[in-house]
Amino acid sequence: MKKRNITIGVAIAIVALLFAGTGTALAGRATVNDLYFLQESMVEGTGLVMVDKDISTMPWNPAHNLETNLHIHGCGDYEVDQVIKVVTVREYNTSSGNFTRNVSQTIDYCEDAEMTFKPVSIKSGSMTLIDDESSIKWKEDLCIKNYQINTAMRAKYTDADYIKKTIVSNVTCLEPTKSDDKCDPWNNKETVVPGCGLVKMDILSTVSGASHVGVIVRDMDDPHITVIRVSEDYIGNFTLEKKMKVKMVKTGTSKDDGDEWLPCPWESDWTCAGDC
Repeated sequence: MKKRNITIGVAIAIVALLFAGTGTALAGRATVNDLYFLQESMVEGTGLVMVDKDISTMPWNPAHNLETNLHIHGCGDYEVDQVIKVVTVREYNTSSGNFTRNVSQTIDYCEDAEMTFKPVSIKSGSMTLIDDESSIKWKEDLCIKNYQINTAMRAKYTDADYIKKTIVSNVTCLEPTKSDDKCDPWNNKETVVPGCGLVKMDILSTVSGASHVGVIVRDMDDPHITVIRVSEDYIGNFTLEKKMKVKMVKTGTSKDDGDEWLPCPWESDWTCAGDC
């Protein structure tokens, strides 16, 4: 993967995802962007890579939070193009007045990457920071969460000699789907005008190592009850193509008891692999 037009392709993928996935969330009549963050990255080189990106839209209010967490660690050849876009919108000019609602949020992530493990030696003065024996194989973990609809998705690679992949993900809470003349303009409880939550992840990857793809959807009334769980694990040389999407109406009544009730999907227990 050389420089070519990858960044352009990634940007096009993000634009397509924004309009296909978030719809009116970003194309509506919002007047205030409470939060806007955009990072476009292109990195190419050989050595030690440590990348950690943790994004939350409303961490102080878990029942309304969106998350995208990315961690990449490894040694060797590394080429990547990434785009991360975060938008949180508070205010709308609806037909019945000006409503302030924390219901339009979106986190978009797109990555085109190629990683090849190679032992490296890095020194700082007379100190050896890493050498052939301590060089680590590639690990990448992308976990996205939409607490508003109790859904999480994950794409994880570990102990990889080689990874080539394209991933596009989106977590969204759409703006209200209708207006209500009787709604109090200062009420942002989201109990009168429901919205819609979305979680989406598309994966195309070729991996020599361990791969995990997972989905968890928890019950809206009791988030400690799992409604849907998908867990796929592959060890060896595999090509994976996955298109995953969860979309549902959100009423703003998600419960929060202070516990972590929406974990990242977990891998299979390989100690029981002989039972298959």
